[in-house]
Amino acid sequence: MCTVFVAGCASSPPPVHDWSTYDGPGAEHFQRAEVELPAPDDPYEPFNRMVFDVNKGVLIDVLEPLAELYRAVVPRRVRRGIDHAFENLRYPERVLSNLLQGEGRGAWDETRRFALNSTVGLLGFRDVATKRGLPDTDEDFGRTFKIWGWDNADYLVVPVIGSYTTRDFLGWGLGLGVDITAYHWPAGPAREFNRISDELPALAEALRVYFDPYEVARLLYVLDREATAEPAPLASERDGATETLGTLFLSPRDRDFLKRARTFEVVHPATGRSVPYSLWLQPGEEDVDYIIPGLGGHRTSNSAVALAEAVFEAGKSAVTISSSLNFEFIARASSEELPGFLPSDAHDTHVLIDAIDKDLRARFPGRCAGRRIGGISFGGITTLYIAASTDPELVTFDAYLAVNAPLSLEHAARKLDELYNAPMSMPEDARRPWMDALFRKALRLVDQGVPAGQGDLPFTSLEAQFLIGLTFRATLREVILQTQLQHDHGVLHAPLDRDRRRHVYREIDQFSLTEYVYAFMLPYMARELGEITSDEAGARELFRRCDIRSIAPALKANPRLRFATNRNDFVLAPGDLEWITELLGPDRVTVFERGGHLGNLYRDDIQAVLAAEIAEAAGEAEGAGDSAPED
Repeated sequence: MCTVFVAGCASSPPPVHDWSTYDGPGAEHFQRAEVELPAPDDPYEPFNRMVFDVNKGVLIDVLEPLAELYRAVVPRRVRRGIDHAFENLRYPERVLSNLLQGEGRGAWDETRRFALNSTVGLLGFRDVATKRGLPDTDEDFGRTFKIWGWDNADYLVVPVIGSYTTRDFLGWGLGLGVDITAYHWPAGPAREFNRISDELPALAEALRVYFDPYEVARLLYVLDREATAEPAPLASERDGATETLGTLFLSPRDRDFLKRARTFEVVHPATGRSVPYSLWLQPGEEDVDYIIPGLGGHRTSNSAVALAEAVFEAGKSAVTISSSLNFEFIARASSEELPGFLPSDAHDTHVLIDAIDKDLRARFPGRCAGRRIGGISFGGITTLYIAASTDPELVTFDAYLAVNAPLSLEHAARKLDELYNAPMSMPEDARRPWMDALFRKALRLVDQGVPAGQGDLPFTSLEAQFLIGLTFRATLREVILQTQLQHDHGVLHAPLDRDRRRHVYREIDQFSLTEYVYAFMLPYMARELGEITSDEAGARELFRRCDIRSIAPALKANPRLRFATNRNDFVLAPGDLEWITELLGPDRVTVFERGGHLGNLYRDDIQAVLAAEIAEAAGEAEGAGDSAPED
């Protein structure tokens, strides 16, 4: 019945705008060949999105509260043992899948695993086989169909069960025939609930922090299941790109710290809309630290919450807001139709924090002492613009800290585009298998987890460059879609259908960060500002106004400003570090030798140095962390 229903959802893709003949400002960027991402089809998208929204409601409103109660009653060690035991019972499907694929060695390994875990492992509650060097093959009937030649299966969202392809859904149905738990209800649902109970907080949070979580879920699932190559080898290299991946470790140590946040809303004076903020308030009167996340970051993202946790543990109250390029800020706090013009974005952020500060002091009299502000990456450059503000109507701060902030929007955009296109250095026919292998490798590592401090992440420099560039492209994707759904500027030719987005995503994927400036921002700002024209001269003026050098005198005159970065941070152009050091003076600039872009921010010693810097800027006597770590 579902197949008959969704068959009518398919449609042929509309033509997209061809930029190859474009000869306007920035034309050289539009003519450059770029990496093409795998673009799996989604012919049942309207149906899938409808089911996805239902599943999302069930997960957040029903399963997450139940899982929280379950985790409180059943210890983690017991939950893991139950998971191992249920996985051990999947032996029939795994061994049959290996045999049907002609993998006799895999079938034998699975048999040895089952025998060992069922005996020494106490009916599978302990996974002793993996500890003895016998990892499971992770095969199923869906994978078998793929080996047999069923490629490019259509994506399908199944009520309650979740993401599949048509191929994998058929494989799942066949797997029920050899699934022992299927014959002993409710063992099957209990197995799945136990399996995802620890994942639900992260899943629920991901659903909240993305503008289009359906697209994220679809891409992750399809990239993993449709990849034909084996995971890439675990090779490590150390440079600015690979060190940047250390941002994955910037997560709250206390898994429940986010739950301790209190969420309030204030009306943004420029937009008239309510904007939420997250607060961790100390019991007594303490300073309040305002934290601005990086490009596209949400106020409850891992990095923002981790920084709030560090601030709170240091005895200060913490407030997080969303980035000016995050969907929440764009919809509620942006006075412009397009984000990215730094003077406007920073002013909107400053106005929002001013409103929050007034709200806090009215809600909690006697609990808020001084105020300090810090931002990372794009949030750092926003902090610099706020530090240069001379608006007497807006709040000022006792200290300002910009961490790993780019000094030039133009250079940062071009560098990130360059990282995304790093695979262009390899032959064209080798790129897709290489990406498939990299995606599977990355997803496997996410599943397994890599604890911080356990050595370098197992990626080469080329792999790290592409993953970094891809991350920022994903943010740009959401920005373009959201802004054009709100205010269609006529740049996109694909229809802006809220239920069928694969065609417009296909067109959006043509744009690099630099091309976004030329195709979207420049024409818009030329209409809004008389000083900017819609030609290359106007683009030069736009980039000039989004360069820290344009506000250099005000930054130099602010003694409460501190700047911290890493020497091998790719967002810094040649000469930037020397320039900012000369401008502010060496006592107001902290330089760590390594770490790439934010890749060392999870470390306690780095956080201690930054805490000392902002305390010094605020005039506090704090001796800890006076010198920067050597590495």
